[in-house]
Amino acid sequence: MHKLFLLLTTALAALPLAAQAPITINSESWNPAAGEWKVEGESASVAVVKGESAALILKDAALHDFELSYEFQSNGVHAGLAFRAHQSDAFAKAEAKSDLGVEGLYGYIATQSPSKGFQLLANEGTGEHVLGRVGGEDKQDDEWHSVSISARGGKVHVQFDDASLDATDETFIGGGLAFCVAAAGKEGGSASFRNLKVSDLGRTEEWRSLFNGKDTTGWKEWGSEKWSVEDGTIYGRSGEKKSEGYLATEERFSEFRVRGRFQMLGDGNFGLFFHSTITPKEDGYPVIAGVQGEVEPGYPSSTGWAYESYKRGWLVEPPKNSLAAYVLDPKGWNEIEIRSVGKVITTWVNGVRALQFDDPKPNLTEGSFALQLHTGGVDGIAWKDLYVTKP
Repeated sequence: MHKLFLLLTTALAALPLAAQAPITINSESWNPAAGEWKVEGESASVAVVKGESAALILKDAALHDFELSYEFQSNGVHAGLAFRAHQSDAFAKAEAKSDLGVEGLYGYIATQSPSKGFQLLANEGTGEHVLGRVGGEDKQDDEWHSVSISARGGKVHVQFDDASLDATDETFIGGGLAFCVAAAGKEGGSASFRNLKVSDLGRTEEWRSLFNGKDTTGWKEWGSEKWSVEDGTIYGRSGEKKSEGYLATEERFSEFRVRGRFQMLGDGNFGLFFHSTITPKEDGYPVIAGVQGEVEPGYPSSTGWAYESYKRGWLVEPPKNSLAAYVLDPKGWNEIEIRSVGKVITTWVNGVRALQFDDPKPNLTEGSFALQLHTGGVDGIAWKDLYVTKP
């Protein structure tokens, strides 16, 4: 697994909850992933020849909402900043049709092209999607350009010199930062970047906690599996019966946006249910009616796709040829986010959209959130940072 992918997913698992002070940028802040970069203080430069690309990653800077600015100059190259970015060499080799100039790098990129001017692109491995463009042909005469980017939820604003563009897109809601350069002509070229300033805004929506970090107040256990709170984390482990178990909220929800961080402690099948109602059998076995946001440790993974228990099964069969199937860290901390509005269900895994499903005939429209410990999940699962907000 590529070191950039590990860096970005590790940082994403620790995303802040509130606005932070500006991130300090210096020569120690960078991790070169491709190309021969020269980094001095707040400046970085690289040269590439035909067919080459280069990437420079800002360490520990995976973000959801943020504001940033920087300056750059380029000549004979595609040059830009990738944000809410993710790297997966495995996905690139398996399925991806294109990238953002650097093999296996996906996300948004604000980029200057010698032939197309300044563009905002999105790429999840199915081809570059242009979200906006300003200017036309650029001579790239070593002039310094200024760029500022603001991202809040699905709304992105980009200022390029005196021109601006706005886009609404939710393919990526979290990820890392990387300067990207790719040769555009027969001779190659060079690019330089300086004065990157980043303010981490955390999450700009008004989230409230579903878990007090101390005990399971506000939650109810169902089944014979074991739930406990240790060091601010909820643990679900198999009991003697190694059966099915749930920890469900007493509060019920209809339309919402919910998220939580999880770590799978071994093999098994888990999930974050919503619109759920649990009914015990005579022997205490809990039967759930609800929709499951899948959590499972495979790679590529079906985590993030929706399964309706005891009714339709998979609402959409999990595609293993998508970027979302490759962003899970089976052994580390991950984040799942689910939004339900009317008939539409949308999910994200580690900031990458996995599912957007317009349900033609929804069976369930209200119920509890429930953490699932499925039959066979002997090693258990850990949950923390469980939050809900209005959609």
